[in-house]
Amino acid sequence: MFRFWAFLVPQVIAAPVLTFGITFMHELAHAAAALAVGGEVTEFSWLPTKTNLGHMRWVPPPTADDLDFVLVSVAPYLMWALSAGIVLLVAWLPNRFHWPVASSLFVWGYAVPIGDIAGNLMAPRGDLSAPGLEGLIVTCAGSGAVLIAWGLGWLVQRRLFPDAKVGALGYLATTLVMGGAWGAAAALGLVLVTT
Repeated sequence: MFRFWAFLVPQVIAAPVLTFGITFMHELAHAAAALAVGGEVTEFSWLPTKTNLGHMRWVPPPTADDLDFVLVSVAPYLMWALSAGIVLLVAWLPNRFHWPVASSLFVWGYAVPIGDIAGNLMAPRGDLSAPGLEGLIVTCAGSGAVLIAWGLGWLVQRRLFPDAKVGALGYLATTLVMGGAWGAAAALGLVLVTT
């Protein structure tokens, strides 16, 4: 298990800086969707403030309907799901990757996207929050999808790290320890920028 964790430590070290790249991509997906439905992006920020990690404001076209608003809201999560899906497929290629490539794919192409989706599902004012029964359905369905993706992540790491794969308990421990470390490292980066 130590060997598996050693693959991920450089990713934790990079987290304070790369968190801004993740936020940039998240907001860029919102902006791209807004433009795709014919809207106009009026504000774009990927640097965190005391109230949010980043934001994008847009003016919808006069013909916008509810689906356009939903598409703009969920665009980053569709992008992250696509990223995780690609890594899932790449993990089953017969070629083996060097550990820096494998760990980068696993962390930044799979784990972080799933984490961003999970974090926004739990946020009371996030893109995926909605009132009433609709919000409950989104939260339950999204949480179920995140749990399935987390479980598939165990298979992904076994394929990407065949010489250092971890068992089910090791994967759970890695999720808790490394997830907490990435979260703390990202929070440190945010604190340094917003103070």
